[in-house]
Amino acid sequence: VYEAGVPVLGICYGAQLMALQLGGEVARTGQGEYGRTELSVKERGLLFTDAVPTEQPESWQGTLDTLRPLRGRTEPFWEFRKRPPQPVVFRPPAKMNSARAHLHLQHPVVQRVLGRFLSQGYSAHDLSRVTVVRTRHDSLVRVIAFGRLSLFGPGATRLHDKLVSVAARWIDGKEAELKPFAEDADRKAVELLEQVLAESPTLEAVSAETQAKLLAAAPTVFASLWRPIREEADALAHDAERLLRARGVDESQALTTILENQRAAILSEIARRLGDQQLLFQFDKREAEQFRREKDHMDQRLQSIEREIEREPRQIEAIYQVVLRRLEPVGLVFLWPETRG
Repeated sequence: VYEAGVPVLGICYGAQLMALQLGGEVARTGQGEYGRTELSVKERGLLFTDAVPTEQPESWQGTLDTLRPLRGRTEPFWEFRKRPPQPVVFRPPAKMNSARAHLHLQHPVVQRVLGRFLSQGYSAHDLSRVTVVRTRHDSLVRVIAFGRLSLFGPGATRLHDKLVSVAARWIDGKEAELKPFAEDADRKAVELLEQVLAESPTLEAVSAETQAKLLAAAPTVFASLWRPIREEADALAHDAERLLRARGVDESQALTTILENQRAAILSEIARRLGDQQLLFQFDKREAEQFRREKDHMDQRLQSIEREIEREPRQIEAIYQVVLRRLEPVGLVFLWPETRG
């Protein structure tokens, strides 16, 4: 058919077969695709003469699926895809069945945005790991150093992520002698940065001479603030580990209660069925066999529950045990007053 001189269109497995037969390669991409997917037509051709070119990124559909409500057991996938994404929050909801999507650092949406930023952000729009922004809200030159604290559990499971910041007043020529602000002033500096970033500042407003001077001072500034970042990270890690242990104990106790309630319910059901021994003599052979099978099943479940009570609560507590800390440098931000030019 390839030599017949007619157009050939392969769909799904057909496209894969054509690729192999024509000398191409078929390999896994690491991400499955299900349901309807729109094509982005870059230019019109023989097959798509009447198609309208579009730049709509349908590859985001799989990521946006993680923001939609849970798919029903019998709900068709195309109907599920029609559901709009849920509102997002950045703190864990009070209930697991909340109609809000929690955007934590490992959420697919966050990971995709961060991945895009890491791969492209530092090469566009004047972004770098050291930057300066002008502010009209302060007369002091402040510098904020950022580090990322990560806590890992067994099997390299990420249990906690926290952005650690330390702020100080920057004085030209005294980069190695920076003294971090107290907690309230440190928090004020971060709040000021958030306020300034909301105003969408640009580097063009800062002179090239100032940018060069701050960039040259950045290594010494960050080295001077790295020790306070480590100290702050240690304190935050201790608090986080305490909360993780407490969460492990709470979930362990909750599971123990569930298993004990199951055990009590099974024992109660067995006692109810055996309470009136006279009923056993009224069973016909088929009913007696059914009763015996159900009794055997409940006895087996009781044995399983005893093993689960002994093993599984401890396993849950172990999940929340921190086995590794990691602190990574993130970058520096200088807050440059407009009055300094």
